[in-house]
Amino acid sequence: MLKVEIPGSRMAEREYVLTLILTEWLGLQWTSEVNVRSDTRITLLDDPGDGEVLVPDVLLAIPDGEWLASSSLPAPPLPLAPIPPARGISPDGPPGRMPVLFGSGDELRNGSSTSLMLDVFGGVFFLVTRYEELVLRVRDGHGRFGASHSIQTKEDALEIPLADLYVDYLWSVISRTWPRLERAVRTADVVLTHDADHLLAADDRSYRRMSRRLLGDLALRRDPGLATRRLRAHLLKRRAAQIDPFNSYDFLMDVSERHGYRSHFYFISADSDRPIDGFYSMSDPWLHALLEDIHRRGHQIGLHGSYDSPTDGDRLASEFDALRRGAESAGVTQTSWGGRQHFLRWSNPETWRIWDAAGLDYDSTIGYPERVGFRAGTCREFPVFDLLDRRQLRLRERPLIVMDGSLFGHMRLSSADARSKVRVLARWCWREEGSVVLLWHNSMVTSDGERRRYESIIEGLSA
Repeated sequence: MLKVEIPGSRMAEREYVLTLILTEWLGLQWTSEVNVRSDTRITLLDDPGDGEVLVPDVLLAIPDGEWLASSSLPAPPLPLAPIPPARGISPDGPPGRMPVLFGSGDELRNGSSTSLMLDVFGGVFFLVTRYEELVLRVRDGHGRFGASHSIQTKEDALEIPLADLYVDYLWSVISRTWPRLERAVRTADVVLTHDADHLLAADDRSYRRMSRRLLGDLALRRDPGLATRRLRAHLLKRRAAQIDPFNSYDFLMDVSERHGYRSHFYFISADSDRPIDGFYSMSDPWLHALLEDIHRRGHQIGLHGSYDSPTDGDRLASEFDALRRGAESAGVTQTSWGGRQHFLRWSNPETWRIWDAAGLDYDSTIGYPERVGFRAGTCREFPVFDLLDRRQLRLRERPLIVMDGSLFGHMRLSSADARSKVRVLARWCWREEGSVVLLWHNSMVTSDGERRRYESIIEGLSA
């Protein structure tokens, strides 16, 4: 068992990040002791003379007057440290160094004592709590914190799991100091998620939007058959649901099943007349049958919180209740419920707080709409921490790594470049024994070309 001597400040924050790193991610046994010191000292409980690891204490030592202030943010350009060696698979052509959020990046050894110059605990805490998003109030037109404002983007580190690499670095020193200790072995996995922004194309009441999609079928996708199906589905409504372009649910489940994965379908359950929230209801008999089929085939159902719900606890709770009632009426029983906010609208810490209060088990909103990568610095699931209430919540986060709209809308990648980009990110996740969480909308596999592109992406996710 490890003994961890810590300073006496910010005890809730320290307990959270120590438990996250040492217990949940590394699988080590430890006990803590508060001492008057300016760093974190790690030794063996039964033999404190058998080496020590000293970790600098930077972020969590910030005075109260500067906590959550701009002066507490890392100031670029940041020092660099070597990326620790991989335990398993390595990404294709990884960068050799990683930015140090807090510290100097230099390691000092003196006999059996090793002084890290990287504040591992502060850096991981900063990333997984999205600390900078509570400090910087810059938002886009949808109220979202943009990737361009993140320190990871500025340091060209958004596409590496920086928090996971910090933990690897700490472990490399711990294992070198006490070789008999063993790190927990995790199983990497792939989580395929599908946000049903629009249940069926025929539900769209905008003739202008329908005209644009028909033009896209002809001019961009070069698929007149798709245009014909779209028009027939629009005119015949539910009578033509089987040929509706957005009715790709069987296809998505088929692809998942061929590769041994499960699909997670997130539905908007709000009674909303706003076009941005789609045009469907949980009382729709066609949706009822779809939920039944998803459950029968062993896939998962979840909540897609409406556009106006990320800071409205009553609205979000009502939507979750409507989802469960609709699912139960279709014979769906699940032990775990989660989902994602529509448009990736997320407010720190309000959205986590109301999801937790509503009784949801996990959220998967933490990813940027305009960039793929590791917004929380990790590909591992983690319990969330409320920075304002200073407490760990029951809710867990499954960070979103890749979204179709990021690849082809904002980043404007070709199919080949997108497949290559996703494969590199997936290999990072396999290296870190985390989860490749991918979002692909049911409305993004309408043509034969889009379906081939999706299958190619999924084939590239395996280790």
